[in-house]
Amino acid sequence: MIKHKSEHDEVNNNLSETPDIPAPTRFYLGEGVSLSEQDKANCIRLVSEARMAICHPGQSGYHVKTAGLTENGRFVRGGNDENSVCDAYCHGETSVMSQARTLGEQVRMIGFHLAAEKPDDLGIAPCGACRDVLEQNASPDLLLIGGDEKIIVVKRFADFLKEDFDDVDVQKVDAEGVRWGIVALRSAAIGYITEDVRKKLYGVALIGENGLPRARGSFDTNAGYDAIPAGLAAAETFRNTVDPAKPEDLREIVVAGLGDIPRLLNRDKAELLELDEVLRMGGRNSPLPIYLVAVDPKTLVPTKAQCTNTEECFPNPFSAGSFGMTEALGKIYGALFHEKR
Repeated sequence: MIKHKSEHDEVNNNLSETPDIPAPTRFYLGEGVSLSEQDKANCIRLVSEARMAICHPGQSGYHVKTAGLTENGRFVRGGNDENSVCDAYCHGETSVMSQARTLGEQVRMIGFHLAAEKPDDLGIAPCGACRDVLEQNASPDLLLIGGDEKIIVVKRFADFLKEDFDDVDVQKVDAEGVRWGIVALRSAAIGYITEDVRKKLYGVALIGENGLPRARGSFDTNAGYDAIPAGLAAAETFRNTVDPAKPEDLREIVVAGLGDIPRLLNRDKAELLELDEVLRMGGRNSPLPIYLVAVDPKTLVPTKAQCTNTEECFPNPFSAGSFGMTEALGKIYGALFHEKR
């Protein structure tokens, strides 16, 4: 979900009405993006369609006004629809994808109605959950367009993804962290999911600054499919087991998967980054390293590993730190360890 504060327009998502389309003053193209004149016209139309989208931001208070253009040239409107007390909601980007999928079509462009004086202020950055949906259902060449008909920024979805991390000696990865990761992986709630999903599961271990395992997280869900990924579970375990009177930090994160190097969900990348940003309010400056470890399914012996960190793995981040929300991070840190910030 892209955050943008705007007034709620009393219009519906019926596309029978075509919005007025003023010509933009400037286009700003991300790396590797080239547009034909027809593409530019589509971008203008998209942000105009997005302006007319309806949103129901019951939890965030942010109106994420979106629209999409399908491969067959059809425009669809989206918009976030949130429940105020739980995560049973639809983000702006996923709303567009859902609309297109019900028509049996693929999306090639998603537009966001955003207002800013400078292109750098438009802040096109899908959240982790939206990246997961887009990665599963769209091409890396999907174009993300943000603007207000005066300034339009266009970026490739590929710019928000990263999986090519450095190989490291698996013997140098914390052995107890790997064991905790395996325990978390084997504790996953697999009774409600398909075999294909089971193959993608992993366990997450958070290693304390003293070098000892501090918290672990495994995939959880229920009959209502209220899924909690392993990274989020580990972060929440840590938050709910700290001693408020004793501020602490983490040293590293270990992620264990069976067979091959595990692929972290973008939602988990976002969650671990934001936890890291909170903990860095205690004085640490560098991001937490993340070790991705492949484990032999039969022997449970680690076979290979890669290393990244909370910032590298989540490019063009969607997080409190990337939004400059230092005061909010300080309040969260203070609530966690009962300190005034």
